[in-house]
Amino acid sequence: MNPIQFIELQKQFPLFSTTTENEWNASVDPSETEVASFVTGEIIQSFQPAQARIGIILKGSAAAFTNDKKIVRKFTAPHLFGLAALFALTPSYPTEIIAASSGEIYWLQGKAIHRLLQNSPGFLQQYLQVTSEKLIFLNAHINLLLHETARERIEAFLIHTWKRNGNPCQISYNRTEWAQYLGISRASLYRELSALEKKNWIEIKNKEIYLTKTYLEKRT
Repeated sequence: MNPIQFIELQKQFPLFSTTTENEWNASVDPSETEVASFVTGEIIQSFQPAQARIGIILKGSAAAFTNDKKIVRKFTAPHLFGLAALFALTPSYPTEIIAASSGEIYWLQGKAIHRLLQNSPGFLQQYLQVTSEKLIFLNAHINLLLHETARERIEAFLIHTWKRNGNPCQISYNRTEWAQYLGISRASLYRELSALEKKNWIEIKNKEIYLTKTYLEKRT
């Protein structure tokens, strides 16, 4: 990987933002990196990978699925995954990563990550930060599923999304995927959205969802 490529990696991913070029060159052997292309529907990362490594989606998009094919998360480039399994005795992942569109991925083997953690204090700090953010995301999903009713889960999701981005609520899932993420049926999702709209708590315009002033005054 030449210096220009490393600079681009630094620009796109906070994980490498404080790693120096010297630290990178001292830690990463070119043979431990690989750039590969993928096509829609291709399994990018299986539950039982052949080796411990992280993947960085440079172009395109993908989604993480559970063993029973329920969606956990959708993401588009740039996106990094695979940190959780690097230090496991037997590398295994709780989800399977499947390409949602064609793209390109950069692989970095776990051995190189281990050396970066030893050689670069800045990388160590960023590694812990990125890992913590991913744990926060997973905990938020768990907390969402602790709500008992479909309406409570939908409302919790919409409020969380609104707090991050405002109106309209940015939902990257289609309705089937969203229902899977919430752990409810598609019919329940449509029924509850219709009920919330009749209460004037949400407005649906061109498939975008807006939380109304009446609802926000009630919830915040």
